[in-house]
Amino acid sequence: MSRPLLPLLALLALAALARAEEKTRLRYEFAQLSGTVATYRIVSEQRVAQSIQGGPDAEGAVQAKAGEVFTRIEETQEWVFKRNANGGRIKIETKDFVVLLEEEGQRVEYRSGQPGPVPPKLEPLVAKLGKPVTLEVSSRGQVTRVRGVSRKLRKGFEATFVELPRDPLEVGESWEITDRQPMPPLGRLIFRFAYTFHGEEEGDFGPQRRVEAKVSATFDDETGKEELIDVSLGKHDGKGQLLLRPDGLVVESSLESTLEVLVKAPAGEQGQVIKNASQQILIRVGQAE
Repeated sequence: MSRPLLPLLALLALAALARAEEKTRLRYEFAQLSGTVATYRIVSEQRVAQSIQGGPDAEGAVQAKAGEVFTRIEETQEWVFKRNANGGRIKIETKDFVVLLEEEGQRVEYRSGQPGPVPPKLEPLVAKLGKPVTLEVSSRGQVTRVRGVSRKLRKGFEATFVELPRDPLEVGESWEITDRQPMPPLGRLIFRFAYTFHGEEEGDFGPQRRVEAKVSATFDDETGKEELIDVSLGKHDGKGQLLLRPDGLVVESSLESTLEVLVKAPAGEQGQVIKNASQQILIRVGQAE
């Protein structure tokens, strides 16, 4: 009576093996990417609508002000990939950019290389031209070293890559990443990114793997918040997607979000609605000479 158990166990083992083979391991495969030169268009937009209401003046009148600021930056970047012992090394160089600023009815557009004085707000961006930044990155996307920028700018480059999951995934499975951003003197904003793997499809640069993202946020007003300040987080939602070739080359990465914040202090209150959108699109890929 025990003999049928052996074929049954064998079938179960084969079924488990088949399911394991259906899973996909997402990685930045630097051994395959070494020598690749990728050109990207990077677009980031931010729209901030702000309202300020101050306390009554000596005559009892309430002071109020409202305004909106819009910023759009479009860059062309060249990424050169090399393999190293711990993953990979990527040299990123900004080739050109266009900036649009709109504030208080004024519109300013600036293109890299145009003659004339550089607006003070754009000096850090102009300084990037012709000065590569080098990242050392693990196969899961953790940036372990940044070279070529000042210390205060390194933090921004540490989020260049989406951190990929440790284990292989079936279609529909998810993983989460938490990002804590200090906002002194208000406290700390905690973003939670939920990524879901949606399988493989055909794209302009061959097969690509689709990952969709949802973003939520909470506010930790007990960490780094000054006394007498009350912060409330209103609406926050965000979504995005990541398209990767099987070798891990990013074909497209996009994210958009809306955040509402209300800050109350003895001097008055301030409300902000912040809308962010970013997109990284591969426009050309080749091999280093």
